[in-house]
Amino acid sequence: MGGRKACVAGQKTYDTWLEGIAQIFEAVLENKPFIMNVYHAVAHEKVEQYLYKLTYELIVNVVEEKCKGIAIADGG
Repeated sequence: MGGRKACVAGQKTYDTWLEGIAQIFEAVLENKPFIMNVYHAVAHEKVEQYLYKLTYELIVNVVEEKCKGIAIADGG
C-alpha cells in the first residue's frame, strides 16, 4: 500500500484530514486482492491493527491541532 506515511502524506491537518482518510480507503480498494489474501493468511488482528494505526494517527493529529492551548487528558 505504499507505506503508512505515503498514504496520508500531507493530509494531516484539519483542512485536509478527509482527503487523508479517502486516500487510505482508496489504497485499500486498489490493493483489495492483496489485503484479502493477507487478511485470510495472517491473524485478522494484524490487518485491523495496521488500518487502525493509519486512521488513528491521522485523527489524533487533527484533534491535537484543534485542541492547542486546551488542557485535555490522553486516554491512551
